Amino acid sequence: MILFKKILLLGFSFLLSVAFYSAETTVNLSVLNGYNNESNGLSVQNEKFSEINFTPYNELDFKPYYIEVASYDLDFKPYYNYFKKNSHKTKQHFNWKNNNEFIVKSIEKLKLPSELSVLPILISGGDYNFKSAFGGIGIWGLHYPVAIKHGLILNKNTDERFLDSAASIAAAKQLKHLYIKYNDINYVVLAYLTSPTLLNKAIKRANNSSLDSVLVELGNDYADWLKAFHALAYINTLVDSEDFVTGNLKEETITYKLSLNKSLLFEAINDKIEFNFDLFNGLNPQNRKQELPRNYPLKLDSVNYFNLTNNLDSIYYYQDSVLLNPFYREAMHLKEMLIYEVRSGDYLGKIAELYAVTVAEIQTWNELSSSRIDIGQELIIYSPENDTSNYLFYKVKKGDSLNSIASKYPGISADSIKAKNPNKPIITGQLLKIKKK
Repeated sequence: MILFKKILLLGFSFLLSVAFYSAETTVNLSVLNGYNNESNGLSVQNEKFSEINFTPYNELDFKPYYIEVASYDLDFKPYYNYFKKNSHKTKQHFNWKNNNEFIVKSIEKLKLPSELSVLPILISGGDYNFKSAFGGIGIWGLHYPVAIKHGLILNKNTDERFLDSAASIAAAKQLKHLYIKYNDINYVVLAYLTSPTLLNKAIKRANNSSLDSVLVELGNDYADWLKAFHALAYINTLVDSEDFVTGNLKEETITYKLSLNKSLLFEAINDKIEFNFDLFNGLNPQNRKQELPRNYPLKLDSVNYFNLTNNLDSIYYYQDSVLLNPFYREAMHLKEMLIYEVRSGDYLGKIAELYAVTVAEIQTWNELSSSRIDIGQELIIYSPENDTSNYLFYKVKKGDSLNSIASKYPGISADSIKAKNPNKPIITGQLLKIKKK
């Protein structure tokens, strides 16, 4: 009996310890999606921080931080321990933040608390391609109205929310606006993560009482967002000048600015010159289309810049005379496929011989179970002779007829033109395919 009581007591103590541990270490992982983002591709070449001095939580004195920064006794122990447990990733994030000095400088320039510089770590994990479920984009998770309000360019070609430096300036302006409105870091962070409108409604429902009441009214785990922010903000205070180490600096890519008078298709560039599109996209993440936009400054590395500028005229000529020429586009369409309308006296062998294909191929392309075809039936033909190099293309003018067109080309008959361009009477503007002799 005594042994049974001891076992029962030990089991109860174990359950209590597990429950205590769980309560102590549980975090809301949904608010850490940005921090845990695996698609950010962070590769820090200049590691400024060899280690972050993660003192055990129970040995830390948080009073100065609470008084000077948080102004609120918010227990962020589970999140501090989580970031401590994942110290390698945490260090990587802080190295990324401090390597991108414009993040900190944008905050400092507007005389905002330096703790706010950790928001990109929490929101996006430093991923410039980040897109939240609520429409936030870029490392700061900027929403469309906020980005437009603070001067970012957003159109079909360009979205500067993906450009870290420009986004940091806009985010700092928004945070300054919120600081003037609330003058409290907790409310500033909550308003940034939600919106001033939602926060004001929550404050009103809470009868302008404590932050606890406001957080309850906000719901949706915003208390956890605030705890995670303060845990990162406190860690930010542990990262000081003593943590700087001398690393092997990655040699920065020398870049040149280029602004074009008219847009230039990636396809035209790719067809004419060697061009590193991966490097270009990395230097210009705000560029959202497969073209270089007009009247917008872009960054290019030296090789891409000189290769492009030295061949710009020929690339534009190719783009305008070939790729953007509807004549060419229609010719390319004719090259890919023909529709043949069966006429009286036609049979599959005759049509196959006309287009240098086999009867079996025509049957396959048109899902024919036999060789029977009907007058007026349309057949799909893919012909090896449908190569534009073997053909001339003539655009029908007003007053043209098949005979008048044929007379322009020695050895070409009206019937041969009709055979290559079946289905309908010719009309002005139509592109006719004429076999070269």
